[in-house]
Order: sequence, then structure tokens, then C-alpha cells
Amino acid sequence: MAKIVEKTILGAVAQVRKYDPKTINELRASEDIIDKYEDVLGSYLVKLSAHELNYLDSREISKILHVIGDLERIGDHADNMLEVVEEMHDKNVSFSQDGMRDLEKMLSAVEEIITITIKSLVEEDTQLASSVEPLEQVIDHIRAEMKQRHISRLQEGGCTIELGFMYADILSDCERISDHCSNVAVCVIQLHDETFDTHDYLNTVKKENNGFFKSEYERLLAKYDLD
Repeated sequence: MAKIVEKTILGAVAQVRKYDPKTINELRASEDIIDKYEDVLGSYLVKLSAHELNYLDSREISKILHVIGDLERIGDHADNMLEVVEEMHDKNVSFSQDGMRDLEKMLSAVEEIITITIKSLVEEDTQLASSVEPLEQVIDHIRAEMKQRHISRLQEGGCTIELGFMYADILSDCERISDHCSNVAVCVIQLHDETFDTHDYLNTVKKENNGFFKSEYERLLAKYDLD
């Protein structure tokens, strides 16, 4: 399920760059498969939870349920992006050169976060999972900056209101994908640390004394700098 989600997101991002109706149909089929995986896996885990289980097994089932829920939502956002791409194709419109240049940075960041998130999940790599949160924060930062730049283009007549809504939709999907990646990464860490607490982790990970987070955040911020 995770690998199909990764392929679907990467495919949707590629469609934002270049429209291909055949590929879009294939990606839509993948989204249907993702939904079926969520249903089958979820039903199985719920049946398991009805049995007498020890604390660790119950905890693991709960976390996996969260993971498949986040994976399904990531697939939904891929589908949303495809809808925008199709609408732009049907109306024969495109983003401005400046808007697309900024969007390319966001798309690249989304490609990176989905790749490392899925890899950390599949390989049960907690160290890799810990690198997701800094990138999620960078995506939040560049989305806010892109939003301001987009408003300026609207005010200067460099973009239409209709295109503005489409641009905002794609940005929103990118930001939400990164949020769900963060959730998955947290679950990966939780599944391998009995004492791990999500609230404490998210509250402390961004503190200035967290050297890894700070260095990764600054590195990624420079990598995806819009200027």
C-alpha cells in the first residue's frame, strides 16, 4: 500500500509539470487500489483488536491503523492534484513563469518527503523517519512564502483569480501531504519505542537545543529557497 501511495504521489507531481491523460487514468486506478487496501487492512486490524491482546500488540494495531489512514489521505490529495491538472488542461490555462518556478521547489520538496517517509516505513528506519519533521516544517514555511508571492502577482495582474484558486489548491494538497507524512513518520518511531510520546516529541523536536532538527531544517530551507 505504501509503495503504491509513493508511486501515485510521484506520478501526480509529474502531471503538474506535464499533462498526460493516459498516465492520469493509471494514477486514478492506483487511487482505487489504495482505497481497497485501506478497507481490507482496516477490517483485518479491527477484527484482531477484538481479541484479547497484550498492551504492545494493541498499541501496534492502533498505530498501523493510523498509518493506513494517513496513507489513504495522501492518495486522496494526489487525486485532488490530478483534478486541478485536468481542469487546467480543459481550460487551456497555465501558471505564470514565476509561479511555476516557485511551485517547482514545492513539488521537489514533496517528492523528497514522500520518498523518505515511505522508505522509513517499509524499512522500519527510525533514523530516516526523524528526518521527516524538519522537511515538513520547511514545506510549511515555503507554502506561506509562496502564498504571499502569489497574492502579489494577483495584485499586479500577473495571474487570474481562477488560476489563483487552482494554484492555492495545489499548494494546499502539497502541505497536507507533508502533514500526513509527518504523522506516518511519528508512527514509525512509536512502533519501535515503547516510551515514545507524540505530544512530547513534536513539542521538543523543534527546540533550539535539538541540533539534528536545527541543522536539517536549515539545510533543507537553503535547498528549497525560493530566491
